[in-house]
Amino acid sequence: MLVDKRGSRSRILQFIESYLQRHHRPPTVREIQQGCGFRSPRAVSYQLERLEEMGSISRQKNSRGILLRKHVADGFPIPVFPSIPAGRPALTEEPADETVRLTPESLGISNRTACFAVRVRGSSMIGAGILDGDLALLEKKKPREGQIVAALIDGECTLKRLIWDSRLGHVLRSENPDFADLRPVQDLTVQGVLVAIVRKVE
Repeated sequence: MLVDKRGSRSRILQFIESYLQRHHRPPTVREIQQGCGFRSPRAVSYQLERLEEMGSISRQKNSRGILLRKHVADGFPIPVFPSIPAGRPALTEEPADETVRLTPESLGISNRTACFAVRVRGSSMIGAGILDGDLALLEKKKPREGQIVAALIDGECTLKRLIWDSRLGHVLRSENPDFADLRPVQDLTVQGVLVAIVRKVE
C-alpha cells in the first residue's frame, strides 16, 4: 500500500531537480528509486505517472527522458520541535508543532530527510554563539568528537558539545562555565548534529 503520496511526489521532484543541478542530465527510474528510498522501480513509475498527469513533469521514451515542467518551490520543510534545553537537560517527548522552509545547499545539509529543528532554551551554549530562543537546525548523522549535538542522556534531551574524556568516556560539555559537564549514568544517544543556527533579528 502506498502512503504519503503527496510527500513522495514532492521528494521525487526535489531529487530530480537536485540531480539535474549536479549531473546536468535527468536521473533514471532506478536512480530515483535509490535516491528516494522506494522499494521498487514500479513504485517510482507510479508516482511519475501521477506527476505527469499533474503537469509537473513530461517524459520521453528513453531512460533519462524525465523533464521538469515546474520549478520546485525554494527551500524544503523541516519539522520544528518546541524546545531543546541549552542548560540543564529536560525530559521531552513533545511533537513538532511547526515547520520552517530552508534551502539545503546554503546550509551544508547532505540529507534532507534526516533534518529537524528545535528551539533552544537556556544559556549553557552562549560561548558557541547559541542563544535562548534560537532555532537549532540539526541533521541525523554520525557525530565527530567536538561537534555540537542534540543528545538524549539518561532519557533527557539537551544541546551540548560532544567530548571524549579518557577517564569518563563521552561527556556533554557546555559553552558556559556556569554549567558542569554531563556524564551519562546509563545511556547517551546522539539524536542529531548541529548544522546551523537560525536567529530572528528584531
